[in-house]
Amino acid sequence: MTGTPHNTFAKDLLGTLLQPLGKVEIDLEAITDRSTLEVHFIPAETAPDDQTLKLVRKCAAQGAAFEAFQSPIDDLEYCCTMRRIFNVHAEVADKALLTNQRRPKTNELPRLWIITPTWSEQNIKDTNSQCSEEWGQGIYLSADIFRTGVIVADRLPKTSDTVWFRMLGQGRIQQEAIDEIAALSQGNPDRQTVLEMFMSIKHNSETRPDFD
Repeated sequence: MTGTPHNTFAKDLLGTLLQPLGKVEIDLEAITDRSTLEVHFIPAETAPDDQTLKLVRKCAAQGAAFEAFQSPIDDLEYCCTMRRIFNVHAEVADKALLTNQRRPKTNELPRLWIITPTWSEQNIKDTNSQCSEEWGQGIYLSADIFRTGVIVADRLPKTSDTVWFRMLGQGRIQQEAIDEIAALSQGNPDRQTVLEMFMSIKHNSETRPDFD
């Protein structure tokens, strides 16, 4: 996906949203296998309390990696993406060992969030992923030991809390999210941020023939 307008927009959007909350690393390369995580986030000890980012903050609270897919993710992509977060976990454990620190517990490790425009009932069954009251509709978690969640854009409720993830959907779902942001007042910083990102992608698509 690297290099597509959707991929570029996803990394720009998530990077911009997360930047006030901590350290953001784009296309972080794993030492173990040279693969990359699109967006890797390390939370700051203190961060501004922005209610418009309530769900984003919750996803990133203990550190996180985000991988956004333009097309529905299949089982193989799901497994390959999980491998990359496992490499991060291994590096965290190795670092603790080398520095004589306590090795973190599973629930303290960064979580992987896979963002997909849609996901079939069969995919959900095959991965044994579950919705929970804590996270709400459209967010599916694996067993906690795997530290992986899937955010399904077309299953999310239409609230201001989910608008940023719905913007990474496709077709009608994405358009509705864009319309919600565009309907904000002219001086709203969220509106300006998103419109600037779209203008940048439009410029790239016009100047690079390899962009679809």
